[in-house]
Amino acid sequence: MHNGLITAASKFDDVVESEIAVMAPCFMIQEDLAAGAATPDNILYGRTTWISGHKNVAPEGTDMSSYDVMDFLVEQFFDKEVYPNLEVNPVPLLPTEHIHESTL
Repeated sequence: MHNGLITAASKFDDVVESEIAVMAPCFMIQEDLAAGAATPDNILYGRTTWISGHKNVAPEGTDMSSYDVMDFLVEQFFDKEVYPNLEVNPVPLLPTEHIHESTL
């Protein structure tokens, strides 16, 4: 993520690295708990189920899909009381013919 930001700042005059925040949630899976990267109170997903918006698998008694997490984060960032100076500048997607097939 940080490398992408540095690259964008070096290629585009209007990109100021210190003025940009990159939001990237980390969806922990059960193996992360076993490896010590997650704690028992973290929301955990199946190995690939978070990709398609499935509900979490742990801890017991929680019920949150990965899409719920994304919706919550977006809602938080759009809260002008919390982030009064946030400006959203959507990045246009490249047409698929500009994407090298090795990235697909």
